[in-house]
Amino acid sequence: MIFLSGHGVSTTYAVKIYKQYGDSAIATVTTNPYQLAIDIFGIGFLTADKIAVNVGVSPWSKFRYRAGYMEKEVTIDFDGRDVVYDYADLNEITLAWATSIHKSQGSEYPVVILPL
Repeated sequence: MIFLSGHGVSTTYAVKIYKQYGDSAIATVTTNPYQLAIDIFGIGFLTADKIAVNVGVSPWSKFRYRAGYMEKEVTIDFDGRDVVYDYADLNEITLAWATSIHKSQGSEYPVVILPL
């Protein structure tokens, strides 16, 4: 956790990384941080790339270009309109059929869109 925090990894991601890899977390991050984008939900290529830069992985690494052509996508049908999301962004999607504006007053959501 200290190693990851010292290299610009947020506490949330550090916990996820440690839970996934345990004692081999440092070895995985320093050898191939792009593996994080494959193994850990919520970490995509861009986040893995930032971590790679912080731990000193070469921008010409074979792991980087392999990971760059992979990110996984999902298409969600919003009332007949297909919207494509990156796999790493799925944790940002919330199903809310009958959410009131009152619920957002507690800062549960970063943005509230209210159609009138």
